[in-house]
Amino acid sequence: MSVYDYSSSAASNLLLGSIPVGPNMERADVNNALQQLMADIASFVDDGNQFVTPERYGAIGDGVADDTTALNTMYASGNKHFALTGTYKVTSAVTPPSGSLTTGLGLGKVLVSTANVSAFNIASKSFVKIRDLEIESTVAGANAYVSGIVVDTSTYCTISNCKISGFQWGGVYLANANYNIIENNYFGTILGTVSDSADITVYYNSSYNIVRNNRCFGLGFFGINVQDPGGAGTYLPKKNKIVGNIIGAMRAYGINVYIGCASTSFTGSIATTTLTVSAVSAGELAIGQVVSGSGVTAGTVITGFGTGTGGTGTYTISPSQTVSSTAMTTSGIRNSDNLIQGNEIEGVTGAAAPASYGSGIYCVGFGLGGLIVADNKIQNCCISSTARSNEPAGIAITGFGAVSGVTGAVKPVITGNSVGGMTQGDGIGIISCYAGAVLGPNSVEVPPTNNGSGAGGSALKGQALRIQESCFVSGTGGSYFSLNDQPAVFVYASTTSISDISLSGLTVRSGSSYGLQVSRLSTFGISRCSFSGFIGLAAAAWQVTALSDSNISNFAITTSNSYASEIYSSPRVSFSGNYLSGANALFATGTCTGSNIGLSNFLNGNVENSATGLLVMRYGTAAPATGAGALGDQVINSSGSVGAAKAWTCTTAGAPGTWTSQGNL
Repeated sequence: MSVYDYSSSAASNLLLGSIPVGPNMERADVNNALQQLMADIASFVDDGNQFVTPERYGAIGDGVADDTTALNTMYASGNKHFALTGTYKVTSAVTPPSGSLTTGLGLGKVLVSTANVSAFNIASKSFVKIRDLEIESTVAGANAYVSGIVVDTSTYCTISNCKISGFQWGGVYLANANYNIIENNYFGTILGTVSDSADITVYYNSSYNIVRNNRCFGLGFFGINVQDPGGAGTYLPKKNKIVGNIIGAMRAYGINVYIGCASTSFTGSIATTTLTVSAVSAGELAIGQVVSGSGVTAGTVITGFGTGTGGTGTYTISPSQTVSSTAMTTSGIRNSDNLIQGNEIEGVTGAAAPASYGSGIYCVGFGLGGLIVADNKIQNCCISSTARSNEPAGIAITGFGAVSGVTGAVKPVITGNSVGGMTQGDGIGIISCYAGAVLGPNSVEVPPTNNGSGAGGSALKGQALRIQESCFVSGTGGSYFSLNDQPAVFVYASTTSISDISLSGLTVRSGSSYGLQVSRLSTFGISRCSFSGFIGLAAAAWQVTALSDSNISNFAITTSNSYASEIYSSPRVSFSGNYLSGANALFATGTCTGSNIGLSNFLNGNVENSATGLLVMRYGTAAPATGAGALGDQVINSSGSVGAAKAWTCTTAGAPGTWTSQGNL
């Protein structure tokens, strides 16, 4: 029977046989299944309640005979509704027409046993639907782009409720495809080791697609890959929604978002702060782009338009310089506005090369503007990672902007995420994001087993929140626990100085380290930062090194170390409203000119201030007999006794120093 009439008992039995009725199903479940089936039947109606099967065009449907020609003949027949209820072997991709629906009714299968062959190729089509069908390859080839379903330069297509497995590069591949929906599919094991394989790939300029509620267990490089190929900025996949997917043990990243910079090639010259562009060979110039070329000062940025607005003309740049006419390029951040929300990712190994892969969600590139990473749950990733260069973490945001203060795109937002069980790597990492990022409340817990015993050794001991080589990062609220021997929050300048980081209202915990650690390598520094309202438990509230022009305020962290806080070579920092209690409330050393710890701080314990230029004021009932004082430090007498000293001032630095009374009450 090649054409089914829904009024016949045979057709009814066939369709009803696809409902998973069992002894444990509730009546509501059966009713829901029936309603879905009736909706499916209604969608198949065409010219007298009929839909077409491949058998009508000579298909055998036994999984042995080659049914490629029969399927393509069926698709070229002018019909729009197709039911595949057998097992159909194809040796080249078949092509459904626009406006068509192909369903397996939960019974059918398309089988590929020829290397380097995709099953479906939807090219330059629209409104194609494939659903309720199993699609499998049994052989691994070596070519990229070979997938179960290729959607190429097509729009408004839907792939749903399918099981896709075995294809060497992935399950569904979107190439320059817009407004498509990929939903409720199951992706099984990918065969072979082709680089960048993924269950779902969103490539080139693919935009406005929805990828939701899929189960991705292909064990390839990525569960879901959203990418400007090569990261060169040639393409911009934008406004895609990656929502509600469950992703298993991938070898590189659970979700990868890789979008490069906007670039321009032109001929220009510079006189002081004016860039004159005489010819543009590719792209457009924009405010915030970084200018490069022979003789151009590193970090030169376009700060305003003159007579040019993207092409030839004049532009304002910084810093001032003089450069003769030469070939130049620009690179700049840009918005892609992709949404990564409500996904569950677990067990990403990082076993694929390079050894620094492994993040649950990894987002990289100048094109991350407008990215939102929200409400995702990440568990136990970076299992086999052995290096830090690609920032193995539960969630990693990296490479957004190369120069501090560059504008032109909306900062990525990371909020509402849960990260746990990370036996290696960090919870959340913000790395090399000079154009900034915004952190909302996240819940991160790095377990005690993140202790250097994994494949990456001590180099991959993780922090709950790591901010490195990044500027203009702001964060409010959330819980960041490092239950190992690492700080809860780690701010690090290792290759350049960084600035403009603001974190407030965080709940922190560290097993045997700091609530906050600000550190550096070499002579780099960290400036214009604000850290406020941290509460929780840690060995020490903070350790800050080379911090300047900043403030630390309203910390209420119960500490267990002999030193509740440590300050090293940090000038012009204001400390206020902090609770510091321990055998030693404070240790300070190095040049801290202009820094002060005022009376609004609660200091319970010795103070060891051997720093230069740090003024410490506190309450007490006697001149210090222990600890260390710096010239000008003061202790205000809190006893209020008549005849007692009003206060004591350190007039000779030392341990404890010489403390002179300011007169009696």
